Amino acid sequence: MPGLLRNPYALLSIFWLLACALANPFGDFPLNDDWAYGRNVYYLVEEGRLAFSEWPAMTLVAQVLWGAAWCKLFGFSFTVLRFSTLVLGLAGLFAFYASLRELGGSRRLSVWSALVLGLNPLYFSLSFTFMTDVPFLALFLLSIFLFIKAWGSGRVGHIVIGTLLAIAATLIRQFGLLAPLAFGLAWLGRERNIKSVWPALAPLAFTWLAMQGYTGWLEQQQGLSVHFGRPEDALKGFFSTAFWTHVSWRPGAFLFYWGVFLLPFTFRQWPTWPKGKMEWGFLIGLVALAVLAAIPAWPYLPTGNVWDGLSLGPKVLKDTYFGKNLNPELNPGGWGVVKILAFIGGGSFLWQWVLHFRREGFYFSALHFPGPGSIPGLALLGYLLYLLAGHYFFDRYHLPALPLLMLLLVSAKAPGLSKRPWLAGGLLLGMATFSIAATHDYLAWNRARWRLLDSMVEQEGISPNKIDGGFEFNGWHETGPRNPLQRYGKGWWFVAEDDYALSFGPLDCYTKYKAAVFHRWLPPGKDSMLVSVRQPLPRPDTVFCDAESRTTDEQQFFTSRPGQLMGNGVCRDSTHIFSGKYSTRLSESCPYGFTTWLKGVGPCTRVGMSAWRYGQGSRAGIVISAPDANAFYQTEASHVVDRNGMWEKIQFELTLPESYPDSTVVLYLWNPGAKAVWFDDVSVWY
Repeated sequence: MPGLLRNPYALLSIFWLLACALANPFGDFPLNDDWAYGRNVYYLVEEGRLAFSEWPAMTLVAQVLWGAAWCKLFGFSFTVLRFSTLVLGLAGLFAFYASLRELGGSRRLSVWSALVLGLNPLYFSLSFTFMTDVPFLALFLLSIFLFIKAWGSGRVGHIVIGTLLAIAATLIRQFGLLAPLAFGLAWLGRERNIKSVWPALAPLAFTWLAMQGYTGWLEQQQGLSVHFGRPEDALKGFFSTAFWTHVSWRPGAFLFYWGVFLLPFTFRQWPTWPKGKMEWGFLIGLVALAVLAAIPAWPYLPTGNVWDGLSLGPKVLKDTYFGKNLNPELNPGGWGVVKILAFIGGGSFLWQWVLHFRREGFYFSALHFPGPGSIPGLALLGYLLYLLAGHYFFDRYHLPALPLLMLLLVSAKAPGLSKRPWLAGGLLLGMATFSIAATHDYLAWNRARWRLLDSMVEQEGISPNKIDGGFEFNGWHETGPRNPLQRYGKGWWFVAEDDYALSFGPLDCYTKYKAAVFHRWLPPGKDSMLVSVRQPLPRPDTVFCDAESRTTDEQQFFTSRPGQLMGNGVCRDSTHIFSGKYSTRLSESCPYGFTTWLKGVGPCTRVGMSAWRYGQGSRAGIVISAPDANAFYQTEASHVVDRNGMWEKIQFELTLPESYPDSTVVLYLWNPGAKAVWFDDVSVWY
């Protein structure tokens, strides 16, 4: 046994297996986005066809093939897919350890750094899903390792295997291109002769051709998802109107996440104080830069998706998505403390970096160029540029940067692990405890959730189309279209009907139907998932107006319901019409249309409005409010349910909450822009 523990790969395996066993990976249910990726595996394994849904934005195919191989052996289930990711998670740790050793890190420091990565909340929790983050990173790190190996050996075999791994990584996520790109630039920087061009460019060329070939094939076979990302799309981000906004705050977010997730690595040695006036100047300047980065980033943090203070994993449910019934929850004061500590940690990491390069004489060599450390360094630079300009900025997107940062610092011969690493050990133990406990809880509440939902569908015969079971449930069952994001409407996550809804706590206008208890570790105790049933809704009464008939004072329109009028008749126009002879033209001089006052309504009443709109891309839309708009006000302009030529039909429906303060509700159309927009054939129902 002592000999086994001296084997670093055995040691990493033991830690990984123990941590995974504690978190308990079992459960046949999707998590986060992996319902979409699991469906692609299902198509291949059960139906024998390679097909992709509209949800994925990445290439994905290599991961689908990996998952399909596992499911061919063990049968399709999300438990099997989860284990396939856990295996790749361990392979990623092996690759990271081997890269650290290849760059000159001691065995002790390399094992420590691998544990910092493996027990990181992002890496650990995502290893329990079929998300692309960990499979991609594992193959990416394996590719980086082979390219680093090739740097020292010069062997073609290492370059070839590194290229094949880069192709596999790129066929999961397009960022795999960064590995051969970084290797090529580093190789050219070292050799600087014509003979170096082929080994430098061939890996990138073959990886690029593989990606383009697959993309072209997919486009021809079934078309690309509307979300599919091309490399040129990343470049467009640098020229978007949002780029400078991103530049103003995202560097501070880098510092925040590096500070949080690299704490045990940063404090592997006790902090080193400056020596001399120049180093004190460096420190003061660094503190000033950290503060300047933190201030604009502060309101954006955390950016969300996986880490949410005291829990891991998204809770996309009817209550929690809008901040209700969150438990456990970190209050604003707690988040303030976390942010301050994170920025201190991030600043300490940068200080260690600056101080080391200062004392080693690498004033302008932060990427350690040229040298083997420049391979992860250049890959890191490319990835950070993408994060800076990209549209999405989830917390899990920072994961690839963490091992690259550690590789870069170790390659520069930064100090190793202290002989008395009490501070670092305590930080690693704390991070590991949180990762394991929070991942355990994430799977525990999902087990309870799916136990409830499966019993309703399989035993009670309730159609999934009548259930709002949260993002993963409705995505997996393909229950409906994507709805507009509205607090009081149906969930955007493909809900068809929400007669039943799953939540962590009570919901407005619902009564408890059934519950399932689960045990959590953070904080210790019991909790429950609820399924509630909506209070019966009366058959809706619909009022229709086509703008054809007005009152004698031309102020209001007659409708299909006697006695019910719609306002703003003076805005009638005939320039563009959907039906009949007239429509309504809304502009700066007449911004409101078809104002409807519905009386005798109240809490838990479902109301809605639809209208045909001429003026695509317009911000003109539907408003539903209380007579006092300060008490209740909701608007929707982008939910298009039908199209006919230049006309599009927009729709907005919601349920008035139990706290609705009035017995009257106002519905109307509003054009806040300067450009005229026409509306016709309006329907209101309640």
